[in-house]
Amino acid sequence: MAELRKTKQKIKEDAEQIVFNSLKTKRNANQFILLSGALLRRSGEMDIAKVLTDVFGEIRPSWMEDLIKNVPGLQTGILSDSDINILKAIRHRINDAIEVKVDMSFEPSEYFIDSVINIMKDVLKGANKGSYNVDLIVDVNVKEDFEPGAIFYVNGHVIDLRVRNKVINYLYSQDVVNRYL
Repeated sequence: MAELRKTKQKIKEDAEQIVFNSLKTKRNANQFILLSGALLRRSGEMDIAKVLTDVFGEIRPSWMEDLIKNVPGLQTGILSDSDINILKAIRHRINDAIEVKVDMSFEPSEYFIDSVINIMKDVLKGANKGSYNVDLIVDVNVKEDFEPGAIFYVNGHVIDLRVRNKVINYLYSQDVVNRYL
């Protein structure tokens, strides 16, 4: 019996992790919060397609497929207590996630977002001796007149990776100005 409970708990945790990992950005996390709020306000059998249309219109977010696969009640239209617990747990993870804010001049690709998450997780694990599992949400702020590159804000730290600043820092570090004047 205890083994069955552990297996069910592991499946629930895996479902939470899969859905959370598919969200990735603050915009997607906010969409998930809107959807879960709409789902949790309803009781009994519901028309999931209508709820999705009410929340998103005709265009479904990319993470929706993972949510439907991992929350069985979304396929049947009846949310069980387990489904509700999964939705609440994902919302809790979103609230507790570390936010990585990125200012840049263009909309980043999915690969870029994945890379930011993986790099930041490695950095945070390294800072905590590898014993730290962290959830990250990336908040991308696209600025039209921004220089090439990006600025990252994480836990009160600023990482300025704009190309101009990198070149200037290199020139100063090599004492180029004084050597050639």
